[in-house]
Amino acid sequence: MAKFHRWLEEKHGAVDALNAIYGTGFGAFAEVPIPADASDYALFYEYWRFNQDRFFEFHQFLRELIHEFAPDLPVHAKVMSHAFGDPGNFQVGVDYEAFTLLGAIAGNDCVQTFEGDLPGEYMQRWQDMALNYTFQRSVGPDKPVFNSEDHIIGDGDTRYIPESHIRTAYWTQALHGQGAATTWVWERGQEGDFAENILTRANCVRALGRVALDLNRAALEMYTLQGATSDMAILYAASSMLPSPDFTAEASAAFEGAYFADTVPAFVTENQLAAGRHNAYRVIVAPHTSHVPDSVVTALESYLAWGGTVMTVGECFTHDEYGRPRNKALEQTGDGRLLRYPDPLTPRAYREILDRLLDEAECERPVRLRSPHGEPVWGVNLRTAEGEGKRLVSLVNFGRLEQQVVLETAGPIRRAVDVLTDRDVSFPLVVRPLDPMLLALEFGL
Repeated sequence: MAKFHRWLEEKHGAVDALNAIYGTGFGAFAEVPIPADASDYALFYEYWRFNQDRFFEFHQFLRELIHEFAPDLPVHAKVMSHAFGDPGNFQVGVDYEAFTLLGAIAGNDCVQTFEGDLPGEYMQRWQDMALNYTFQRSVGPDKPVFNSEDHIIGDGDTRYIPESHIRTAYWTQALHGQGAATTWVWERGQEGDFAENILTRANCVRALGRVALDLNRAALEMYTLQGATSDMAILYAASSMLPSPDFTAEASAAFEGAYFADTVPAFVTENQLAAGRHNAYRVIVAPHTSHVPDSVVTALESYLAWGGTVMTVGECFTHDEYGRPRNKALEQTGDGRLLRYPDPLTPRAYREILDRLLDEAECERPVRLRSPHGEPVWGVNLRTAEGEGKRLVSLVNFGRLEQQVVLETAGPIRRAVDVLTDRDVSFPLVVRPLDPMLLALEFGL
């Protein structure tokens, strides 16, 4: 309790400043109680921010203790990949942005399991991995991701798991910045959470060994693709997590739509916006970011004046982080463009809107994915980057059906080579479910 009061004093300086925010009449910081519920939202929000800070400080203490004895030893903390979970995750004490920056490595504990015969349009549960890895790489682009509890097979899952799932899981994690992984779980035991683990599946063990060799052989190409830049970002408003699940649900839909729009979606945080990071992007999407600090609105106003494009979806910027109504909404200024969508959007609606918006904002998309008849393709992720004079293209089909695709580029493709087999490929190209492809394109007649 005393530590909470000291934290409040360090943050606000005077109790009158705190009272002005809370709408209270405390005579001293020591009178401020720990809130029982969200009926006093400002106090409720602030207590859980304090909880995040003290938990992070404990890990800073551990980091410094290690570095007393081994100053150059890289460290990480294994954070559950729940940055896009329900509002309760705000209260468990994890500041996802701060933990990404804690050490030289961004650590996580993530799930990417096989869907197969389960309901849904995808063969694999890829969204949690792609969302959380992208967030970590957006916050710490120079930090390799270490998934030190890589859940690629569900505990006790008695179904047959195909080799293609194992290959795709490790391949796409590497594509999103993973530098190392510890598979859950390499264990001969069959009790409890160890049941049906990968070591009991000869085909999966073989697939893991094969994809590890492939990733080493294509390490340079994979490193190049990991660094693919983005012209668009989705606002990660941590202050909007606590009020309701609407923010993370909408952010997930926006990401899914952008993921199949031939671009590399990034995230930009409240802190990054306040620090001026917004000018790195041509388009920023604000998905139901109802609660944000004033600094975020000020930064976006500056971004619009600079000429950026902001797309808001749902209730945005209506309250500050303490839940106080904001009198002035975000307004279009300067050469920028502000688009407002009042209702939630589906992932496919996001893709359709962003496809047009990215072109209008002159975002770079040097390779476009199309069906042989010219339609956009859903369920196949394209990622591209320039490396050693060649255009690298990664294709991953998460859908349930094979797709015939062609690549649209500014100039004619003279040759397309499968990097792993060193064989030429031709278009239309068949992309099978859970069969990642890495191509090198050469241009010219």
